[in-house]
Amino acid sequence: REKFTPHLIQQAGAYYFIDSLRQKLSTNVKKALQKYPLPGLINALTTGIRTEVTNKQWQVMRGTGTNHLFAISGLHLAFIAGFIYWIVRLICCRLPYVTLYIPAPKIASALTLLIAVFYSALAGFSIPTQRALLMLVAFSMTRIQQRYLTSWHSFHLALLIILIIEPFTVLSASFWLSFIAVILIFYAVSNRIKPLANWRAWCRIQVTVSLGLIPLSLLFFHQISLISFAANLIAIPSIGFIILPI
Repeated sequence: REKFTPHLIQQAGAYYFIDSLRQKLSTNVKKALQKYPLPGLINALTTGIRTEVTNKQWQVMRGTGTNHLFAISGLHLAFIAGFIYWIVRLICCRLPYVTLYIPAPKIASALTLLIAVFYSALAGFSIPTQRALLMLVAFSMTRIQQRYLTSWHSFHLALLIILIIEPFTVLSASFWLSFIAVILIFYAVSNRIKPLANWRAWCRIQVTVSLGLIPLSLLFFHQISLISFAANLIAIPSIGFIILPI
């Protein structure tokens, strides 16, 4: 009702700390970027809130097949986790007295896991983020406990936990896109003779994922992008290695 001014009844408690933080960050981004057309995209990358993204921006992203980059998912979590792990391990290796008691990989894995949980909470624990976080938890715990766990084990563990907690996620498009994309990536990096190196491995992953997700794109969105391969080949490294860390 427009003629009534809303009044704050009481402040949110500690239980809603993450929600309050997301709202505060979103408000600050809007204030800082009032004169620019980018607040919606920045909010989407930092808090997972995509309500401010304009229809024109969505149209461009759908046309280039880059819309998945502006919904926080496993790709973003992997970049953030890898970046934090590399920095923490580099610092710990320069502190010999610390590594005498706790190995640097264990310290880096534990701190990376804490930051990954916080970033996932900030993103609202979407289905792709849940999947990536559970796989990261399984991988990090094995690193801390010095045990061996294959990628498929962590994948199946994440799938099992999500289906137990939220069985109706099988009705959402994000569930199928998220898990099928990971299966395609695993297939792309698996080689019977020897793994590919450098740019050829990156191109093979992009081709496999782009072609493999075409049936799902047609099923859920009734459209595909013919230039998604070339666009993602440039956009994914740019966002992952430059924009996300900043």
